Amino acid sequence: MTISKKRGSKQTKKELTIKQRRIIELADISWALTLKEFYFPPLNKPKYVFDYTHIEGFYIDPEDRWQITMNLANTPIFKDDQEYIDYFHIISLHEVSHYQIIPYDGLIHAKLLRAASIHVNQNYAPIVVNVFADLIIDAKLYKKHPELIIWESKATYEHIKTKGQMSNFSKFLFRAYEKMWNINLFEVEELQEMDLLSEKVTKVVLKDFEDESTWEKKVSTVARHLSTLIKDTFTLTGAHNKTEKGNEKRKSPGGSFMEIPQDVLEVMDNPLETKNSDRLKEGNEDALKQKAEEFAKYVPFSEFGGPARQAGILLDGEPLATWYRGLAKNLIEIKIFEEKPGGQLPVYPEVWRIGDRIEDLDIVQTLLNSPVIIPNLTTRKW
Repeated sequence: MTISKKRGSKQTKKELTIKQRRIIELADISWALTLKEFYFPPLNKPKYVFDYTHIEGFYIDPEDRWQITMNLANTPIFKDDQEYIDYFHIISLHEVSHYQIIPYDGLIHAKLLRAASIHVNQNYAPIVVNVFADLIIDAKLYKKHPELIIWESKATYEHIKTKGQMSNFSKFLFRAYEKMWNINLFEVEELQEMDLLSEKVTKVVLKDFEDESTWEKKVSTVARHLSTLIKDTFTLTGAHNKTEKGNEKRKSPGGSFMEIPQDVLEVMDNPLETKNSDRLKEGNEDALKQKAEEFAKYVPFSEFGGPARQAGILLDGEPLATWYRGLAKNLIEIKIFEEKPGGQLPVYPEVWRIGDRIEDLDIVQTLLNSPVIIPNLTTRKW
């Protein structure tokens, strides 16, 4: 096990403390509990690290073959082992659900990103999609594990409050959970200022909750509601620009850099991260190309490249070629013609094919040819 200086850089190996080893054991127990709830778990066992340079607790490491990584460095301090297991369990359930429920795969992800881009800058679209996905997932988890997710939310809130001032975006998230679950979790006045916005967003999320066909429309509406808060919270910046105190710099799927409040990273991990099952599979280039072409069928070119690239389904650097292939896929029809022998009557029975007149089917010749009648294969006509 290593404690890394910085994600993506050369790691410095250091012997783990007894406490750190114990935390890893507890995280492993919770991961096993999580996988029991999924018939086909989409994720392999995570790599456990203590990365004190990053706040996120759960992420995909592109520098390590897209390895699922669980960072235990900033875990809240609990009194007993069971609390650690409970905490890691609900966190793991949430993260696995991104790959099992929403966005699930690259095609759905691209559609949601495109919907969000209607009302926010393309660089902000992943934030909207991740917020929407978080609310969908936690609404489902609340139905299955109400006490566990309420306890975890309170623990996370108290953990963040010990570190200083909370951003309005985090206030919105916590207030949205209260509205969505219809309970008063925190009993603090500072969240009340987010009442109107959280009410609007959760109302959109909960309407026709089980109807997944409404996701795109809902994401677009949520993006419209959150556009001002997002612009006030997240700042596009340069790769080498100095980061303001209390913020961290992260690279978006589109290649831009953005400043993100540290408390937001603790509440929802990296809101720019692409979370779908296609990012974790190896050797699926053909499937990704098909999904990119499928996505292209329904969108103008101006709205194709960005979402497809952010979702990870656009592999090559030629979005226009992929878009054209998608449009042309079902436009080319290939017909095979067979020349029939001349004369008034065929010398031998021909194959009767689906589409021929039913009156032409010769049952006797068909049965003489084979006792098993298979259209286009054993069926015969004169």
